[in-house]
Amino acid sequence: MGLNGLCWWVAAVSQSVVGLAVVVLLLPLVVPVLMVLWTWRCLVLLMVQAIYGGGVYVASGMEALFTLDSCSARAVISGVAVLRGKISVAAVRKFLAERITDARDDRGRFRHPNFRQVVEKRCGVVVWIPENNFHVDKHVSELQLDCRPRLLQDEDDLLSEMSARTNLPFPRGLARWEVLVAPLKRFGTDKENIGEWQHTAVIVRLHHAHGDGRSIMALIVSALEDAYIPEHVSFPVSSPCSSGNIYRAARFLWSVTHLPWVVVRVLTRGDASSLHGCRLAGSKLLAWSPPISLAALKKGRALAGVSVNDLLLTGLAEALYRYSHSSSALFMKRS
Repeated sequence: MGLNGLCWWVAAVSQSVVGLAVVVLLLPLVVPVLMVLWTWRCLVLLMVQAIYGGGVYVASGMEALFTLDSCSARAVISGVAVLRGKISVAAVRKFLAERITDARDDRGRFRHPNFRQVVEKRCGVVVWIPENNFHVDKHVSELQLDCRPRLLQDEDDLLSEMSARTNLPFPRGLARWEVLVAPLKRFGTDKENIGEWQHTAVIVRLHHAHGDGRSIMALIVSALEDAYIPEHVSFPVSSPCSSGNIYRAARFLWSVTHLPWVVVRVLTRGDASSLHGCRLAGSKLLAWSPPISLAALKKGRALAGVSVNDLLLTGLAEALYRYSHSSSALFMKRS
C-alpha cells in the first residue's frame, strides 16, 4: 500500500469515527422525534382502518416517494403489448382478472392487492385503501376518441397516442392503473394485409407507486407468462450466504457513520445538477428504438464486465449527449 492509499484509509476511518460520534450525540434529540412520528403514523393507520375496515396499510418509503408527483411531473409508467390477431376487450378483462386482480393464494388472500387499492395521503401519511366497489371493467376498456373506437394505423400512430395519454391524470377514487385496447393495422416489418387490422395494441398506464421496472417485469413473468417447465427439471436452491449478511451490515454501519457528512454536503453545496431545479413543462414524450437482440446485449455485457442495465444507461447517456450537443449548436447558430 502506497502513501496515497494509507492517507485515504486514515481519512476514511477518521470520518467514520467522527460521524459515529456525531450520531451518538444526536440520538437523544432524534429518537424522541422518531417516536412521535411513529406514534402519529400508528394513529393515522388506526383511524383509516376504522373508516375503511381491513385491507388498509401504510405505504413503503419508495411508494410514498412516488406519490409526490404533480401535474407537471406525473410518475406514470407506460407500456404496450402488440398481439397478433383481433383480441376483444372482454378477453383482456378476463385474462387480467384471472391472473392479477382476482388471483388468490392458498390462504384466500389476493396475490396482488395493490391493483385493487388506491394510494392516498391521509393526515400526512401515505396509505393504501381498498377501491370502492372494485371491478376490472373500470380499468380495462376500449381506446376511444370522441366517444368512438380509436383505430391505430401504425407504430407512429400508436406512439403518438401513448405520448398524449402519458400526461393525463388517473380518475380519483380508483386504483391508479388502466389498460386500453385498440386495433392496430401495421406493426414492425409486417406489410401484408394492410387493408385489415391484423394486430391488437394493449396499452398499459401504471402509476409508479404500484411498482418499478424490475417488479413489473417480475409480475409479467410470474403472472402473465405461460411458462412450461417439465416435471423432471429441478432447480438448485441456494442457501443464505453469511458473507452477504455481513456485507449488508457493514454497508449499513458505513451509511450511519457517514450520514452527518452527507447532510453537511447537501446543505453547503446543494443540488449542482443542471437537470434539476428547472420548472417542468408537464409534457412527456415517449420513444422507443428498433428491436435489439438480447443475445447481443448479453455478449456485450460479458465483454465489458458490466450488467445489461449498465449498457442501457450508457446508450441513454449517449443519446442525451447527442441531443444536448445538437440543441447547443442550434442555439449558437440562432444567436
